[in-house]
Amino acid sequence: MTTDVPRIEDATATLADHEHQRFAFYGRVSTEDQQDPVASRNWQRNRVTGLIEPASGIIVAEFFDVGLSRSLPWKRRPQAAKLLDVLADRNRGSTPS
Repeated sequence: MTTDVPRIEDATATLADHEHQRFAFYGRVSTEDQQDPVASRNWQRNRVTGLIEPASGIIVAEFFDVGLSRSLPWKRRPQAAKLLDVLADRNRGSTPS
């Protein structure tokens, strides 16, 4: 489950980068049958938002894995691995010429 990242980035494009700290949100839920993934994602995102907003932080990208244990390394979780790839990209966030 992911959100529409381009839509989020478009919505924040009007905000000056020097005014806001940009964050990527990563969350996960281990079991669909015992936890509601939507409720869990919302709870986790609300907690993160409460931590970053006082420092003028905004979430510009979201990554969320469902059905994966926290004991799995990040590289073996699809959305966590995608986040690691994005972070390794030195050109992330730049506009193509």
